Amino acid sequence: MRIVHVVNRLDPEQGGPPRSALGLCQALARRGHEVTILTRYLAGFDESDTAMSGASGGTLRTVVAPSLRALASEVDSSADLVQFHSVWQPLTAWVSARCIREGVPYVIAPRGELDVWSMHQKSLKKFVYLGLLGRRIIARAGALHLLNEPERQGLSKLRLTGNYFLCPNGADPYEWQGVESLRGVFRKWLGMEEDAIMLFFFSRLHHKKGVHLLASAFERAAQRDPRLHLVLAGPDYGEEAALRNKLGMLTARGRVHFVGMLDGARRLEAMADADIFVLPSYQEGHPRSVIEAALAGKALMLSPYCNCPEFEQDDAAEIVPLDEVQWAESILTLASSETTRQQLSRKAQLIAAESLTWDAIGRRMERHYDAVRHSSSDLATLQ
Repeated sequence: MRIVHVVNRLDPEQGGPPRSALGLCQALARRGHEVTILTRYLAGFDESDTAMSGASGGTLRTVVAPSLRALASEVDSSADLVQFHSVWQPLTAWVSARCIREGVPYVIAPRGELDVWSMHQKSLKKFVYLGLLGRRIIARAGALHLLNEPERQGLSKLRLTGNYFLCPNGADPYEWQGVESLRGVFRKWLGMEEDAIMLFFFSRLHHKKGVHLLASAFERAAQRDPRLHLVLAGPDYGEEAALRNKLGMLTARGRVHFVGMLDGARRLEAMADADIFVLPSYQEGHPRSVIEAALAGKALMLSPYCNCPEFEQDDAAEIVPLDEVQWAESILTLASSETTRQQLSRKAQLIAAESLTWDAIGRRMERHYDAVRHSSSDLATLQ
């Protein structure tokens, strides 16, 4: 198939969606498809990530242009399918109009943008856009690509029409093979004790991610367990100054570590040294960082709104309500039991390795794309 993916900003500092979109495109290219990424902005990825030619005959190329018209012109009737990775971007409106003119079916992946929590952010602008244009773009789509059942349930209040399919994000298992051999490097870099219990937060420092709740919970827990350390990794989205002020004493004592955006070897080293991966988010689509932590063999502590039903259903993660007291108690409980951490990590790693690798997701997406192209009854209908 000739498949076009439209991503407004292909930049890892924009969070998980750009990484997930690129991972999916790479998987499809490895499976023999001709994949093109259209984007207005590219940064933070190597050329080898965004252009490839596989042994199976598949290819990946990336077209970068600030002009909406220029990017839209890249789509013609020779394309088999177009997938968008945002609802709100002007690029989606331009290219979807081109798809309709050229008779090319398209899929929209909202990636959590239509969840209840997200719709309450800048809600007036979003509802006006839906009324003027968004509903029509969605209704004409071959399908919505939803990440899981919780995301579908979040759409019910919007009364959207059309088809959808469910397919989660994935991650690259080979990147995390042997990661435990790196254990100790990151701790040494931070001057952390060998017996420290390291909580690892790896996401944007954004209020949506529950960073202030995590800070309050960690303050409570740290008073009772001197081994606890918190590593906050990720780009600042306006919250770092307040967090540094709140956690100033613990930071001065070397128990809270602000390390910024991690990539390359340092990212692997940090994950290797983590004991508990924490994400108390108020809203997620299907966070790739959680899948990566699972593949790396880490115990997961998540909020219910991380929307990771695979791990929740099989008791492969500690799912904690958004309450700082409960988070503090759960941190202390997991910190006190290496056996429990190992049980959680083994379950999560097995689930991720069996069903959440990019190869597995690529196979599923092929079937969904065929269903969209042939208007198959295998697609579900929004109700």
